[in-house]
Amino acid sequence: MINRRIDEIDQAAIQELVDGQVAEGRTLEYKQQLPGRTDSEKKEFLADVSSFANTSGGDIVYGMVERRDSDGRPTDLPEEARGLADLNLAAERQRLESIVRAGVEPRIPGVRMVQVDGFPDGPALVIRIPRSWITPHMVKFGGTSRFYARNSGGKYQMDVTEIRSSFLRSEEVPKRIREFRDERLGRLLSGESPVSKLHAGPLLVTHTVPVEAIASVQRIDVLDNVPSPSELRPPGASGWDHRYNLDGFLTHNTSAMQPDATAYLQVFRDGRIEAVRVLDHHDLDDGRYIFAGNITRLILEMAGRSLRVVNSLGLSAPIVVLVSMIGVGGCRVLTSRRGHSAPHALDRDTIVFPDASSNDLAVAPSELLRQVLDLFFQAAGWPQCIYFDAEGVYTQPED
Repeated sequence: MINRRIDEIDQAAIQELVDGQVAEGRTLEYKQQLPGRTDSEKKEFLADVSSFANTSGGDIVYGMVERRDSDGRPTDLPEEARGLADLNLAAERQRLESIVRAGVEPRIPGVRMVQVDGFPDGPALVIRIPRSWITPHMVKFGGTSRFYARNSGGKYQMDVTEIRSSFLRSEEVPKRIREFRDERLGRLLSGESPVSKLHAGPLLVTHTVPVEAIASVQRIDVLDNVPSPSELRPPGASGWDHRYNLDGFLTHNTSAMQPDATAYLQVFRDGRIEAVRVLDHHDLDDGRYIFAGNITRLILEMAGRSLRVVNSLGLSAPIVVLVSMIGVGGCRVLTSRRGHSAPHALDRDTIVFPDASSNDLAVAPSELLRQVLDLFFQAAGWPQCIYFDAEGVYTQPED
């Protein structure tokens, strides 16, 4: 795989493969031409794409001439980057995506394509296939069904044992994501957090997990790519401090004037993110009140910031966002600070919402978390989140 984010691959990055004589292998393959329209070419393309998804992910570089030995046999080494004549990226993207959509089950999430200009015959095309977390993917084409994987020699057909092992790994990834969330919530419930002390009150918690961090066969450490602290503001905080810690990098709004933190954001070394905010609340004679607009804004703010941070760290989709609330049992939800409380108090102290996942880091948080917001309002007695109109358009709530 080319050691750059796909949107940063340029002519120099392709030329480095040639100059460095980087061989094809487990995560990289060269092709001189795009797959044609014959069944055999389509089947070969599907085998290439699915083999990457079923193994470690990788890049296919189209527009690369492969070096051959004295007998005319391919050597797996690049001879020259020529590019592709008359490449229509929009048309080819639609055609190739259609082939994959129709010929691979289940659908492979997160496949991306980028055009790279600057070559003699035209632009090159790089297709990046992420390692999938819903393996194994089967090529189903022309009346046959096959599973493919990759090793250092390229793609090969999987045997029964490998197929069974792939199914087991696929089931393990969502389990490990939820175990991470449950372990972190357990720490918060027992009073343990990265800050010295959290202010008393109900908590809103989001965990953002790049599947790459869970499913990768290699150890990931993203601390060299941590963005500036200004991009890591703790949720709802106006001022904050930051430091490295054993888990990775932490921002928090603790200070000499405010020793009890009300918010923090923890970036773990593998790219997972935990964001915690103590919710604004009023304790009155008839119970505790929390504010729907404030909570909705915080959920979307925390998710949006985490998605941007994951992108800055150089990690890729798919991404899973998990939202939880702690200490909210008996709270009533106000739609404004002037009144209009929910019909019913929240009936449990800890609320764990369903996972929300996306294959696009640029997804709008309101789209990604619509179900979570609806469930929050339903927990308070409303039929759905009141901040979406009849067409599903989100409107920022007023205080």
